[in-house]
Amino acid sequence: MSNEHLGLAKKFKVNPSSCGGDGNLYEQKLVLTAQSQQYGDGSVIHVLLESDSNGEPQRIVGYISFVANGIDVPSGGDKIDSLPAIEIKTMAVDRDFERQGIGTLLLDYSIHVAIALRQNFIGVDFIITCAAESSVGFYSKYKKQPFVKLDDFFGNADMDDAPENDLDIPNNIPMILTLPK
Repeated sequence: MSNEHLGLAKKFKVNPSSCGGDGNLYEQKLVLTAQSQQYGDGSVIHVLLESDSNGEPQRIVGYISFVANGIDVPSGGDKIDSLPAIEIKTMAVDRDFERQGIGTLLLDYSIHVAIALRQNFIGVDFIITCAAESSVGFYSKYKKQPFVKLDDFFGNADMDDAPENDLDIPNNIPMILTLPK
């Protein structure tokens, strides 16, 4: 994202009920990233723009940011295996474009990015995210292959043996999607 998108970023507004109540965090991340080229969490933001008939950007419709991550899984004794993953650090849709398939389009894009990385650069088997409670249903109903709660994916009744990751955001639910082969 570049400084030329700063004005567009300042117009981006999120419906608070769609993101767990604090749309300002998503809006601020977009503006800060436009100002500095990077947010500071190591993620890279991809924006979806609405353009006029001349191809000039008019609005940011939605955005998604990615960061490399892994899921640490106990594999016997003191050994830990790390499963390679791409994390959706943030994803947001402008409130005027909700319920128009933009979120699904951004998830489609995330799978495309992850598969391209796996085929050309690095091993990636999963996409992970930490969804606001209000967004769990959206991820669970994803058309291609639903995301599942991380706890359900690994079937860990004893959370002491649960996979570890940096998705410990209060009131949010860690979720995972296995990439298609």
